[in-house]
Amino acid sequence: MQKWMTEFSENEHAVYFASADKATRLVGFGCQTEISGWTDQRDLNAWVQQQRTAVFGGFNFDADQELPGIMGGYFFTPNQVIDLNEASDWGTTVVSTPKHALQLLTETNEVDWTTRMQPVLETMQTDCTKQKVVLGMQTTLDFDASIDIAQLLESLVAQQPNSYHFVMKSGEIIFVSATPERIVKLAGNQFETAAVAGSIRRGDDEQADTVLADALWHDQKNREEHQIVVNMLVKQLADISKLTYAETPQMLKTPQIQHLYTPIQGQLNAETPLFALVERLHPTPALGGWPREWAKKVIEDYERAPRGLFAAPLGYYSPNGMGEFIVGIRSMLVEANQARLFAGAGVLAESDLAQEAQEIQLKMTPMRELLEDQIDAK
Repeated sequence: MQKWMTEFSENEHAVYFASADKATRLVGFGCQTEISGWTDQRDLNAWVQQQRTAVFGGFNFDADQELPGIMGGYFFTPNQVIDLNEASDWGTTVVSTPKHALQLLTETNEVDWTTRMQPVLETMQTDCTKQKVVLGMQTTLDFDASIDIAQLLESLVAQQPNSYHFVMKSGEIIFVSATPERIVKLAGNQFETAAVAGSIRRGDDEQADTVLADALWHDQKNREEHQIVVNMLVKQLADISKLTYAETPQMLKTPQIQHLYTPIQGQLNAETPLFALVERLHPTPALGGWPREWAKKVIEDYERAPRGLFAAPLGYYSPNGMGEFIVGIRSMLVEANQARLFAGAGVLAESDLAQEAQEIQLKMTPMRELLEDQIDAK
């Protein structure tokens, strides 16, 4: 176990952000200042400019739904921010105490999800203007003892090497995400975003993996779902920037899942704050749907619990204007001996809800496997 992981678990406030390529790996400890709840992006931007170090945090997925604690939207400035790619001493191995083997006491699932979402599907089948909605599910796991946060970080780094990492701790509450999806990265007037929509499981070997990837690439429903996301991103950004992107998607692979993926680069026509770009893009159809306001209302009405940080923009923003925000999927909320997992699936008129429910379970696998390291510990 690395030194920074144990330090993280011992601090009241801590945050860890790593880009998918690990060119950026930042960890912060302590709290100078903090801000909770939804705040106008212009006010947030002004607040960032007053800070001496980077600000970390996340927005509430739906600003109209007030939630307590960090799930209602939360940003803070750490007392100390460490670049793990430069501070090698923080990566040194430390002796960890023997792990307690957790016992799973209860698991609470949304067993009525397919029947509950059936009216949404029927609406889409009779109204062609309703193109897509991402419908989420939450699963709660209760254990006999508290989840070991340092061990969780060690498992995250080992198991999800090619995903973004975002872990934020405030008191006893920890939010964890191993997402494949960036919402936007900004450096000067250059920005990057991406469409990640359409997915299938990984194969057991290279040949099977290639067969599955080919099936995904040629699947009409998944290609249509992906194109909706690309079209929306282009529409939201074309009037403020010059865009570059491929006409056809490529494959993005994580240990459990492979996705259709279209990276998009842009050059801004005028100076635009990072928070303004986030506000313009969130929620993309990859996390909300299209039309946007209709999808937002469906999510509010049909999902069992508010999302909060689930599927919301998470990341960091430096006073120099640079920063990056990702999408809080492949995620869970941990508090003491309980973990609440979230995943969603894009639903179109031709969707099979039973298959979408299976896809959601597949997307929960990364967080389940982080916890299984502790369940199996001896």
